[in-house]
Amino acid sequence: MGILKQKDGKFKVYYENSEEYDIVVVISIKSVEPLSINLITIYPQNRKRREK
Repeated sequence: MGILKQKDGKFKVYYENSEEYDIVVVISIKSVEPLSINLITIYPQNRKRREK
């Protein structure tokens, strides 16, 4: 699992799903108090394309 910050309040979370693919979840944090998170998208990504 890893978390990449894309820009303020927007993150890309990836989970190792198999030997070939990761599942990528893109979320946006709208507010902290109270916590409000928006799901932007979920998609499979070839592990060779993973950002480091």
